[in-house]
Amino acid sequence: MDASLRFWAKTYDARERPRDESVESFKPVLHHMLDVAAVAASFLRCQEARLVREAALVAIAPEDYANMIGFLAGLHDLGKFARNFRAKNEALWPASLGAWPGPNMAGPSHWRATGLLLQLDPLSVALASLFPNLRGGESSLRSAVAGHHGRLGRTTTPRPRTRCANQNGSTHLAWLLHNSLSML
Repeated sequence: MDASLRFWAKTYDARERPRDESVESFKPVLHHMLDVAAVAASFLRCQEARLVREAALVAIAPEDYANMIGFLAGLHDLGKFARNFRAKNEALWPASLGAWPGPNMAGPSHWRATGLLLQLDPLSVALASLFPNLRGGESSLRSAVAGHHGRLGRTTTPRPRTRCANQNGSTHLAWLLHNSLSML
């Protein structure tokens, strides 16, 4: 198996576990992120009037808007690549990371890690180049992507916990991320 697919996002409990022993007992992070991206884009494509209306609000073609929302939704669990998230399950600890550090490895939650990763180069530079018209809205975009559990990820400056839907400009994306995740 490709090393990048050894990083789990979801595990199956005993009732859900595949009967075929050759099938892994987890869903890889990359598969999960791509599934969420596909659901988010498909969700919009199935509601043409909504897609056209929302695309017009940001002045881009409807298909480009659906792809953009899918891309952003797909980034939602980037923090599950963090070592402390990996350490939650010794049996699924990737050998490529060395010895398992134990289940209580310190670090941010996976959604906070997503927010932090989106602030660092090269990801922050890539996002800024994809969204040149944000002009200061990068924090809202990161919060909408990373706050898919209904809370904002902390940046370098701690903020009070607030629901994403109440933040400037992130209402739709936060709702879409939350609801597309609950479908998977």
